[in-house]
Amino acid sequence: MSTKTHTTPKKQKESPVNPFIQMIEDKKRIDKATEEGKPLSTLKGINFVKPV
Repeated sequence: MSTKTHTTPKKQKESPVNPFIQMIEDKKRIDKATEEGKPLSTLKGINFVKPV
């Protein structure tokens, strides 16, 4: 009788986000918020936007 060991598939490692792509996406979100008249402090996930 042979037994097989249970192997789990290797999880794909999350690739880091390209900082230039992230910066472009953040800029688009900031532009959209300013066009709509929303305060920038309401944007989440953008590190350099801080509430005053």
